[in-house]
Amino acid sequence: MAKYSAGTQASRTAAALALVKKYKPSAAADSDSYTVRLVHADSSTRRRLTALIALEVAKAGFKLDETNAPTFFEDELNKSSDYDVTMYGFGLNSISQANGTEIYKSTGGNNCWGWNDSVVDDAVASLQGDILTASQATAKRVIIEKQIIKNAWGLILYANPTITAYTKTLKNVKTAPVGANITWNFFEWHY
Repeated sequence: MAKYSAGTQASRTAAALALVKKYKPSAAADSDSYTVRLVHADSSTRRRLTALIALEVAKAGFKLDETNAPTFFEDELNKSSDYDVTMYGFGLNSISQANGTEIYKSTGGNNCWGWNDSVVDDAVASLQGDILTASQATAKRVIIEKQIIKNAWGLILYANPTITAYTKTLKNVKTAPVGANITWNFFEWHY
């Protein structure tokens, strides 16, 4: 991930524009040299905050063609090959060591993108079929994450950006065991 955070945003944008110019010499900032088709669920405020992305990619010669799809999960995600970028949030929803693996498995039921990688499939098969210690399961997930980045299947834009504040006198506030939800046990809170 270091290459995505190296330098400043301005230097990364300049490098992106230089890459675009390599293939289209007439490219310039705000030239709309290439269109990037992005789709996301209209129901998510975080995913609708793409104006900043559009402004930044324009500096590198791209035009963002955004689709806010109210039927993203029913229709658009299944047509993900119609788009260059899908903004989709992957979150843990169970405590199983195999949680979320169907997204990346080549024959996975949630792999709407057609991703296919034998290294990922081997790690997923182990997570889905072997009894692993916590450190072994983590090692398999690291293998998967490294392949995802190597294959450029995804890029982390944010991780549940929220602000939670409470006083030290409020007791029994616990982080949720699944997902990023601080209010899951509010009925146990007390002063």
